[in-house]
Amino acid sequence: MGQAIRELGWKRSNIVGSTKIFWGGQGPNDKGLSRKHIVKGTKASLKRLDMDYVDVIYCHRPDTSTPIEETVRAMNYIYLKKKTIIVLGIGLVKVVNFLGAIILWKIPRDLTEASLSGAG
Repeated sequence: MGQAIRELGWKRSNIVGSTKIFWGGQGPNDKGLSRKHIVKGTKASLKRLDMDYVDVIYCHRPDTSTPIEETVRAMNYIYLKKKTIIVLGIGLVKVVNFLGAIILWKIPRDLTEASLSGAG
């Protein structure tokens, strides 16, 4: 994508850049929503996109092996310290299952639950 954006001469200010975090390699820290993978995965995505920041990072799916508090703290770190995201999206998670971690969240939020299937 970074190469295509450059070749087409698009201005960064006219693009909404996004990426998702979860999948990766085979190692224990190469997938999921651990702090290490979130930081490493975000850095790798920014390099591939040739961007300094993305507008949205999606946690692609729940990670039952990582405490949700660790995931939220890692996203707070990316947002507050690294300034590499503007909005966080979470996929395949019901808002009610995420409420316990909201008090840790420093990222501006809008708790909206949507389903393309209408199943909510």
